[in-house]
Amino acid sequence: MPGYRTLDGAGLYYEWYPAGPNLPVVVFFNGTAQCAANWQHIRKLMAKDASVLLFDGRGQGRTDTGREQPSLAGHCLDAAELLEYLGISQANLAGVSHGGHVALTLAGERPDLVRSVAVSGLGAEYGPRVRLILSSWIGTLQNRGLTAWAREALPLVFGEPFLKGHESILGQIEASLVQRNDPAALLTHMQALLRYPDPRIQAEAIRCPALILYGEDDPLLGSGQAEKLARSCRGEARRFPGAGHTLPAEAPRDFAACLREFFG
Repeated sequence: MPGYRTLDGAGLYYEWYPAGPNLPVVVFFNGTAQCAANWQHIRKLMAKDASVLLFDGRGQGRTDTGREQPSLAGHCLDAAELLEYLGISQANLAGVSHGGHVALTLAGERPDLVRSVAVSGLGAEYGPRVRLILSSWIGTLQNRGLTAWAREALPLVFGEPFLKGHESILGQIEASLVQRNDPAALLTHMQALLRYPDPRIQAEAIRCPALILYGEDDPLLGSGQAEKLARSCRGEARRFPGAGHTLPAEAPRDFAACLREFFG
């Protein structure tokens, strides 16, 4: 399997799909409990329009945690190392939720590497609701295990229309979450996430074009938080009617179309 060994010894799993020298490069950043496999449908929808890089951050999918504990700065450093290792001089970044926070931070800290950035499922602030949900998830994972956590998370990461339309396969989605995640790594990831600063702080440092996508039925976003984040980075906000927190899964074709238009 393709991999890159970081400076501190973590084995970083990645998948690189070059599509042509004149096409834009898009790097996808996973949300909490996600891995490179979660982007495959979007990757296929964009196969003719961009070269795509997928990778698993520390503690996600097939990447180990290494000697350093996961942190926002560490995730950004890993991504920058991987881009330089692959010879990618400039890329467009797309991230969902936690991955969006990493993408925004990397865009602000390494403008030389980033052409533009698009994020979804992320607001300007980690308010009391988000921190309470995270604390509850940590407690569930510690006390009741990964399956109980997955069952608790589903109604919060998907909008009502998606849950109604996919009710017959929610058990399969839950099983996939359990299969793709290591409980100890996920716990460390969420504990680190509780210490992250508000996304608007990193967004204010961005000078490249930015696009903020959000679902109108996202219980993890407070009212007006996506628009506030867009103002912080002088970007544009677009609303997805009926969608929840996980736009790439809930509205894949519209999500990919937005990225194609924005990344050019």
